[in-house]
Amino acid sequence: MTDAVMERIDRLYELLPVVYRQRDIAQGLPLRDLLRAIAEQVNIIENDIEQMYDDWFIETCRDWVVPYIADLVGYPAVHAAVLDGENAETRLRGRALVPRRSVANYTRALRRRGTLALLENLAADSAGFPSRPVEFYNLLARTRSLNHPDRGGRLVDLRQGETLDLIDSPFERSAHIADLRNVEAQRDAGRYNIPSVGAFVWRLRSYPMTDVPAAFLQHRSRGYAFYTFSPLGNDAQLFTSARREDDPSDIADEINVPAPIRRRALELHRDDYYGAAKSFSIWLNDATEPVAAENIVAADLTNWKYRPKEKDQVAVDPQLGRIVLTDEARSIRVSYHYGFSADVGAHESPRMVSQPRDAVLYRVGSAEEYPKLALALEEWKKDQKKDPKDPEFSPNAVIEIADSDVYTEKLDEIEILAGRSLQIRAANRCRPILRFIDYDIQRGERLRIVMHARAR
Repeated sequence: MTDAVMERIDRLYELLPVVYRQRDIAQGLPLRDLLRAIAEQVNIIENDIEQMYDDWFIETCRDWVVPYIADLVGYPAVHAAVLDGENAETRLRGRALVPRRSVANYTRALRRRGTLALLENLAADSAGFPSRPVEFYNLLARTRSLNHPDRGGRLVDLRQGETLDLIDSPFERSAHIADLRNVEAQRDAGRYNIPSVGAFVWRLRSYPMTDVPAAFLQHRSRGYAFYTFSPLGNDAQLFTSARREDDPSDIADEINVPAPIRRRALELHRDDYYGAAKSFSIWLNDATEPVAAENIVAADLTNWKYRPKEKDQVAVDPQLGRIVLTDEARSIRVSYHYGFSADVGAHESPRMVSQPRDAVLYRVGSAEEYPKLALALEEWKKDQKKDPKDPEFSPNAVIEIADSDVYTEKLDEIEILAGRSLQIRAANRCRPILRFIDYDIQRGERLRIVMHARAR
């Protein structure tokens, strides 16, 4: 027995005065043996009481208790006869038919019934979508109470641009007159009424692009240079890198959901969106630190009409994903988030990768052995010429790009012999971009892949 077990068995004996223990030792320890037998039964009763206390809670109860707690709270459980017995098969069956996590979530929902936070959790648990529930009666215009002067609706203040910008959004603050139509009306549902509660759901998810080069578009007179966040040179709206609420009972705010970043929101709450490990950041001229937040200016860059007022300022349009600098930068790298519907396609998200066991791996990247894709392909072609009997030879190869950079390459032809395989893929949580160059204008930009079929 361990020391801890012996200490519990001898704890009654240790309570005796030393004189009685000395006499007991002289007589061959009969009193110790008696007290050990009593302590053993006391320990069994104490353990049972502690276990019964743990069984009161879904988080700590034994597996066979879970169906009974589920029945108490009204969770639809299976018949108890199916879960009779204490063998391993019965326990596994019980875990499958009455999951502890589901019962715990059901109990949590019952405790928080009638709260907006519960509606937010239900949307996340049932569909996996972030949401913001709204009680529309709080947005009704009504006579101001003298006892509660800060309650009740008011006229729209045209000088408050933020309030105007949020009209008809999930984060609206303006007051409305009562809308007496039904919320389930077929054509135009009524929204602002006393019994009306709604939940705004964000279907798009926010995906990161980490340390990628911004696309240079053109250089205008007086030194201004125009860029896009997207390395492809297209407009791409910036999204919020959603962060959890500080308190589970809080309702999601604009910074807590994967919503598009508004120009006015960036202007008024710049520190919430800009900076390292936030929604977006900008590095100029190979600097180790991003541009200071005070130099970021929110602007409307439609038609590229806006110009920064100061030399160090960087104008950013989050709704179009555009950047304007007062002078062309030697290099400009950005990190940002964009919106997409699911983990399908090229994203910096975890993905399953598979390859043959004997495949040779060639890693491409600025910090890897091969800085260019073409160099890795040349090495692969050399290895494919080795004698198949060579123990270091493998017919299977994987070229993995280990960052999210842009690779501008001139690749003419890739020839794969019969019985061999080649994977060109992005590493996990990377999204590289390949741009192929063709110097023959008559042929157009293309990459030929020639595969030889296995002879029969």
